[in-house]
Amino acid sequence: MFCRAGASWEEMQTVISLCFLFRGPPAANRGAEIRGHLVKKEAEAKAMAA
Repeated sequence: MFCRAGASWEEMQTVISLCFLFRGPPAANRGAEIRGHLVKKEAEAKAMAA
């Protein structure tokens, strides 16, 4: 399981961009996949809390 550990979404995107810069498209694709997973899990947690 992944966690943001207090990072903002902008900071998460910056890290993904750095991964792309140093490792290329496969790393950026993986980063985007992880970010999508985090968005989904956070939305589910908010829905359960409401």
